[in-house]
Amino acid sequence: MKIEELRIIVDEREKKSGIPKLLSAIGVKTEVKTLPIGYYLVAPETVVERKSISDLLSSIFDGRLFDQCNRLTEHYQHPILLVEGNVDEIEELTDNPLIFYGALSTVALEFKIPIIPTPSATHTAKLLVSLSSRKEVTKGPFLKKIKKSNNIEKQQLSVLSSLPGVGEKTAVKLIKKYGSLDGALENADQVSNKRARTGLQEGAENARLSQDLVTIMLDVEIDSSLDDFISAKMNNSLCIEKFHELEFQAFVKQFQEENSNPVVVTKDQKKDYYTVLTLDQLDDL
Repeated sequence: MKIEELRIIVDEREKKSGIPKLLSAIGVKTEVKTLPIGYYLVAPETVVERKSISDLLSSIFDGRLFDQCNRLTEHYQHPILLVEGNVDEIEELTDNPLIFYGALSTVALEFKIPIIPTPSATHTAKLLVSLSSRKEVTKGPFLKKIKKSNNIEKQQLSVLSSLPGVGEKTAVKLIKKYGSLDGALENADQVSNKRARTGLQEGAENARLSQDLVTIMLDVEIDSSLDDFISAKMNNSLCIEKFHELEFQAFVKQFQEENSNPVVVTKDQKKDYYTVLTLDQLDDL
């Protein structure tokens, strides 16, 4: 495949890295989009998450790395973790390099995500070209979308996707197989993916509660008519007084300027503000 025929979708956060410019300079067609996960979509089922050494360490310490890996495997069949930079930097950034290698071991063995190192942005661009030009890749990458559905299905997909270990892709499969949120929860023990199965079992109660909270009740009796909800004419005078009381000075000025008959509001006496530092001070208020 000729380089001019290659197409790579780049996440907008990567523009500062300089890699998109390197790709464009050699003739690769790049499209800057907002990707839900990953930075480079090089094939329909292949996405690359690029991390510098320092960013990788940060994502390990703040817990982002494993969450990102979970989402990568949920959305794509062939996710790749690309580690860019000099590995010797690890010794300067952390006192315990074993944490770094332990995390990478988890990524490779538990999430089964390949890890590819590159020394610089130039080599990263070359790797992306190589991944995008594989012979078996015949169609350009595309952004995934959940199939359109009715409101109830959207609610159920949203609830399922929020459970630990259950991403967007798995949620769609569960709804398709079991027909509903309740069906998926009732058949949790039949789910082969261990993380998804555990998430369904441990999060069943919260999932049902979330579903109840987002369900609009249509059979509630009310003592009002539609006429009661017709918006009345705004009382500018009362609005200005209330905004002045709340010290929304920008709103006061706006209403004063728009009101043909400006309302004169008597300014309150100077207020005494101070910082509350103790519980006793709070009780004295």
